[in-house]
Amino acid sequence: MIRVLLTVLLSFGLVFAFREWKQSRVLFGAILALTVGGLFFVWFDGASTTIANAMGVGRGADLVLYISSAISFVLVVSLLLRIKQLHEQLTQLARAIALANPVSGVEASSHDAGDVT
Repeated sequence: MIRVLLTVLLSFGLVFAFREWKQSRVLFGAILALTVGGLFFVWFDGASTTIANAMGVGRGADLVLYISSAISFVLVVSLLLRIKQLHEQLTQLARAIALANPVSGVEASSHDAGDVT
């Protein structure tokens, strides 16, 4: 039962990967590799233990947890960098709009006071 559920959930990863194909081939490849790897470990769970033992990790579940933690860390850092980039773009846009539409001191005080004339 859990294999079917995990397969369905990981299939959403495949759908997302193919939606990202035109946007970023690197992202497509990464999502595809992770999803196919996840499906492999779901259906051949003994392979994760074999690979883990070869890498010096006791259990396959531990190896999957370590890999998941590393991927999560990379994703969080990537998202934080993207948020910082978007914040900088927003600041530049606001600055450009403010310079394109300057407001004099008299007009600014009437806007601040809420006068609508």
